[in-house]
Amino acid sequence: MKRLFLFFAFMMGLFSVNAQNKDPEFVQYMHSPWVDSVFNSLSLKEQIGQMIFVELRPSNPSTIVKALDDAQNLGVGGAVLFKSTLPEAAALTNGLQQASKTPMLIAIDGEWGLGMRLDDVASFPYQMALGSLKDNDLIYKMGLEVARQAKRAGLHINLAPTVDVNNNALNPVIGYRSFGEDPKDVAAKGLAYIKGMEDGGIICTAKHFPGHGDTEVDSHADLPLISHDMDRLNAVELAPFKTLIENGATGIMSAHLNVPALTGNSLPTSLSPKALKELVRDQWGYKGLIFTDGMEMQGISKYYTPGEAARMAVEAGNDILELVRDPKEAVDSIYAAVQKGQISKAQIEESVRRILAIKYYVGLNKFKPTSTWNIVSDVNSPASQLLIRQMTQKTLTGLQNEGNILPLATGKYNKIAVVSLRSDNGGAFYNRFKKYFKADYYTYDFKNSLTKADDILDSLKKYDLVIAEMGGFSTRPGKAQSGDDPKQNYVLEYGVTTNLQHFLDRLTKEHDNTVLAVFGMPYVMNYLPAIKDATAVVFSQGNSSLAQDLMAQAIAGAFDVDGKLPVNTTPYPINTSVGIKGGIRFAFTIGEEVGINSAKLEHMVDSIVYGSIRNGAFPGCQIVIAKDQKVILERSYGYHTFTGQEPVKDEDLFDMASNTKVCAALPAYMELYDQGKIDLDTPISEYLPGLKFEKSNKKDVTLRSQLSHIAGFQPYYPFWSDAMKKGLIRNKPSKKFNVQIDQNLWASEKIYDFVYKKIRDLPLTEPNKMKYSCLGFVLAPRIIQNVTGENFHDFVDENVYGRLGALYTTFNPLTRGGYPLSQIMPTEYDNAFRKSLVHGFVHDEASAVVGGYSSNAGLFSNALGIAELFQMYLNKGTYGGQYFFSPETFDTFNTQYYLQYNNYRAIGFEKATPANKDRKVEDAWPAPSCSPEAFGHSGFTGTYAWADPANGLIYVFLSNRVYPTRNNKAFDKMQARVGIHELAYQLIKEGLPKEATIQEKQPETKAPALFAD
Repeated sequence: MKRLFLFFAFMMGLFSVNAQNKDPEFVQYMHSPWVDSVFNSLSLKEQIGQMIFVELRPSNPSTIVKALDDAQNLGVGGAVLFKSTLPEAAALTNGLQQASKTPMLIAIDGEWGLGMRLDDVASFPYQMALGSLKDNDLIYKMGLEVARQAKRAGLHINLAPTVDVNNNALNPVIGYRSFGEDPKDVAAKGLAYIKGMEDGGIICTAKHFPGHGDTEVDSHADLPLISHDMDRLNAVELAPFKTLIENGATGIMSAHLNVPALTGNSLPTSLSPKALKELVRDQWGYKGLIFTDGMEMQGISKYYTPGEAARMAVEAGNDILELVRDPKEAVDSIYAAVQKGQISKAQIEESVRRILAIKYYVGLNKFKPTSTWNIVSDVNSPASQLLIRQMTQKTLTGLQNEGNILPLATGKYNKIAVVSLRSDNGGAFYNRFKKYFKADYYTYDFKNSLTKADDILDSLKKYDLVIAEMGGFSTRPGKAQSGDDPKQNYVLEYGVTTNLQHFLDRLTKEHDNTVLAVFGMPYVMNYLPAIKDATAVVFSQGNSSLAQDLMAQAIAGAFDVDGKLPVNTTPYPINTSVGIKGGIRFAFTIGEEVGINSAKLEHMVDSIVYGSIRNGAFPGCQIVIAKDQKVILERSYGYHTFTGQEPVKDEDLFDMASNTKVCAALPAYMELYDQGKIDLDTPISEYLPGLKFEKSNKKDVTLRSQLSHIAGFQPYYPFWSDAMKKGLIRNKPSKKFNVQIDQNLWASEKIYDFVYKKIRDLPLTEPNKMKYSCLGFVLAPRIIQNVTGENFHDFVDENVYGRLGALYTTFNPLTRGGYPLSQIMPTEYDNAFRKSLVHGFVHDEASAVVGGYSSNAGLFSNALGIAELFQMYLNKGTYGGQYFFSPETFDTFNTQYYLQYNNYRAIGFEKATPANKDRKVEDAWPAPSCSPEAFGHSGFTGTYAWADPANGLIYVFLSNRVYPTRNNKAFDKMQARVGIHELAYQLIKEGLPKEATIQEKQPETKAPALFAD
């Protein structure tokens, strides 16, 4: 059905020159009983009053008083709302409606949504940014959402969109308000926005007829001249308006422009019968509403009195006169003209019936006051937030990408620097970028001196890659400075400075790898001559924190970059679009993008965690929840200890305990298996030469059985106690005692063979019975070292965590990783072995005794690093553009081989038992809703990580629940980690409430794709 509609829409657009215009929907109500009744109740002056829209500026209380007076005494038809807030606007308009005999239309300039005028409403991207979109369906959805917001706020008319074709880079008033330079694209995007708003139940106006895009004078200040001939006007300026009228647009707005080719004189187009009556009404057959632009603007008020301008505007064919300076004088002047026969009563009636029909169409025949209860959150709905995010993301545009440097490859650059070149507050770009890559951060305000710029540039010479993100430019051109003093910092158009030019010139010449992220108007690039010398350039019209965040994600490869340039610039022509393939790393977003109610998720997770902390379950934790390779929750809670002195941060490292098994040994084994270097059914004795395993009771134990916990290994053994008795542990280091266990303990270099031989000689447990054991994983580093010839820690750092981009995942974080204690979570006061607080060293005694050189425990990480590893598992061996192993290898390890022995474990991974799904949360392990395909593991210190291929869910929970002691009954009682896991499943099943999604009409009402090249 949708394809059929799109084909019909295309044909309609293609042949619309010869087709009859589609009438605006409201026209059918012009002679409805309600319109007849209201019209007949109005005197002639009151009818004229309906054509007047007054200003409503809450910042200027006198306008409110005046609007109330005009509503009561002149019966004005509407008001235009300016800067305000939602509660204030609702209260004011409710009062205005009560004062008016006939319900009033309330209008707003909402070109990028209500946020253009209402401070407490989130804004959509500027129209110029939307010009970068290739998918106009997003603009249609924006129209629907703006309509929903407007109705909730008590508004009826959006004085948008701007369909001026902006082909003049120095246009002082349109610029970022235009969809761009291509008339066809402007028309298509304008129609998409209009259709969305009208389908959502509000009225809109296409402006500024006949086209304000090619001027260098602002009609707010004077009357601009457009000297083009009719051929040019028809091809460019008029084209979008004609298309919209042909497709039934409700309203257009006449601009105050001097267009002699159209008017035949110097009369402003808003006052020209030739422009409005003859062209728009007669030739184009338009039946919708014609609004004037603000009648207080200097393009009119500089040359005409209020009464004179109002009369001429009606004579020209306007139905609604906006922001008349003196409404009473305007009504009196128009009334006098009707009495003299200069304006017919029939024309007044037609205009007023259009206005009343609009009122009926938007429901003012059954007016209800706007409730202010919860109005801010109602308007700023999750659906709105998601759509703003999606549109901002889709507007990102690649302009060059030499050598496909983007998305950035993991591990290719040893030293990365991010430089913020801004005259405003930045930080959002770097804060997101450092989730993906370690980078040093520099800032330079390009309005500052050259000395600081050169100092930074000198410092940047040591980096392999420099990413310069720049913003804080003006949205409009200004009076550019000029001069030839090299020490002087001149401000050019759009706020570019000569110091910024100097900075980029040196940067691109001195570095082989430079990535520029430009935030601002496309025309900014006209003044950045060095831009073409960069390795890669990505552009965003938006400069919000969200735009900066998404830019960093795009450079890292979280999603595709596919926008296009909406205008011509000096370095890049219109429609430049260098695609950057993404989808290789985590994206960071909100729950609604994956069908989860984010507010509910965050509220319930907060409740569970804070309740657990209050009850002593753990002092602090980190949580990451991701779905479909999108992180929807990454939060740190609590403190390092119960003293509350050091808050937990996202970059803090937790002791992973037994999660080391699946986060260190398993990925290493998978890679070696994939490379054919190990066989799961080969006895482990073959990988442990010199330790005489082939002569032990474990000579036939295979990797498959050992990793599946069915080989008969003892669950655990206190190696440290035996080692202490044999004098293998001392409290001071020496040449031979060089294996550090803790701050005050060192083991002999013989400790490894001592532990391995002890494992070799221990008796086996009952055969063919699942017995969870750490001992086989204590052996794993020696096996992997023997197979690869590399130190186990080095191997996983280089081949797993380094290639994943897991920035805070390592063994021995204090001595090997170089992390400060303040970034490492403490675990337990060990009164038996180490006799101190374990902090910065592995908690598990079996791993500790070999200096953390184990894979039963010993890994430290933040939650994001573990989530990245589990996403690689879900991807079956790929992440960040890196290949780790084949899907077949992952499936081999994620298979249960010993079900006949009631062993539900896979190779290394825990799996849910069939009975688990019927258990209550407090009795289940893992979450009851885990699918049979789900896999994961947990750790004694309070860690837990699971992934589910059935729905793409990843859940990582890290805590230090053993602080200050492992005897912590509150942790098991609260069951926070399983409870939150199950919550995620339930919210996936629950989906989104109706109000959290954009409610579209049937496909045939969606905005058509008008043009095909």
